[in-house]
Amino acid sequence: MFDRRIASDFVQMFPETQEGLRTVGREAEYAVVDSRGFAADIEPLLQKMFNQYDDYSIVCKDGVNIGIKTTDYQFLKEVGKGTIEVVSRPCSDLWELRSVHRIAMRRLLLEANKIGYSILGIGLQPRSVPSWNLLTKKPHYRILYTLIPEVWNWFELMTGDQLHVSVQQNELLTVSNVANAASFIVVALCGNSSIYNSQVAPAISYREYRLQQILADNNRHGPAPFASTMEDLVTSISSRRHLFFSKAKRYKVDFDSFQKWTNASQGYSKEIFHEYLFHSHYNWNSARLRPLTGTIEMRASCQLPPAIDGASSALYLGLIEGANDLYPLLSKAFEQSKDLYLNACLNGMAGIDSSVIYQILEICSQSLRNRGRGEELLLDPMYKILADRENPGQKMRRIFQAKGLSEAINLCKWTEDDINNYLKP
Repeated sequence: MFDRRIASDFVQMFPETQEGLRTVGREAEYAVVDSRGFAADIEPLLQKMFNQYDDYSIVCKDGVNIGIKTTDYQFLKEVGKGTIEVVSRPCSDLWELRSVHRIAMRRLLLEANKIGYSILGIGLQPRSVPSWNLLTKKPHYRILYTLIPEVWNWFELMTGDQLHVSVQQNELLTVSNVANAASFIVVALCGNSSIYNSQVAPAISYREYRLQQILADNNRHGPAPFASTMEDLVTSISSRRHLFFSKAKRYKVDFDSFQKWTNASQGYSKEIFHEYLFHSHYNWNSARLRPLTGTIEMRASCQLPPAIDGASSALYLGLIEGANDLYPLLSKAFEQSKDLYLNACLNGMAGIDSSVIYQILEICSQSLRNRGRGEELLLDPMYKILADRENPGQKMRRIFQAKGLSEAINLCKWTEDDINNYLKP
């Protein structure tokens, strides 16, 4: 009933125009493991960093300490106790973003090494299995675990690499449709979750594939369906199951669709819009618009090995900067985006049309070149993956089968050399 009003208010939360280059911010999740390769509790690591440096303050949500922060970055607890999220502030370009991230990773690695922890660039915990004991006990996580335990169990183990790119009102539909249609490209190039429970996982990007299989609630995960209007986009989200309301001190569960809840209201209100924003946050599409930050959040990439860390950020930014040129090329994929995506999850680069990926990379590279910051250099690892027809997950699976789990883990383990070489393309 109120989807049109919600859509209008939603658009108004984004800036009308961009001033200067698009800004970029990153949410990079890393698996933290002990000396045996099992998920390690990050609480001692956070406490150690907080005590070691004098520029951290505590981050709280719903009355719970969820991490520490400086003015440039944050270390946050994720869904699983064995995952740390490194959140960088909005930056003017990818080089500035890498500089901020490097400082954070240097501190993280230094303190992790002191207590025998390793930081992994990988999309899934390689040895651990789902367990209530691994869940970070934030209030809303407890609720979600109760509502959809089969999903939240898996979120405990997963690490992704999200980029936030600033966008403006008149391009919201274009960038959302292009980014979601291109999710199969991101997964094909950046899939890296092929080992689970010390064995070969059923998919190269099992992180994405597994959630797609169990979150079959009106496209709640994976590529969002094509939307011809902003109202269509809102309707797609509001028709999905409404998990719970936003009141932190007393979460109320609603098992019907969000749209059904609004239809019972007498009139449109700020409360309805506020609850829609909360509801939309608990939909995990490959790309989703974030009005509170004025960005589009790109979510389909697994975390990558340190040697190519941040390459997915270059791909993401290239997709958004090149959205108008990519639209005609990707329009053929709008109706089959989910099938293409699932194939990429299962098989990585195998069976993917390399000529299409090359065309997309060329447009992304040119769109980065047009920004004038030399960021296109950071896209080079994607060309290497394309030439080898082997993404990180495929490579890890091959090494695991030939040399064992320890060697596979070493492929994605951060070292001091990785930090020292980080700003070199």
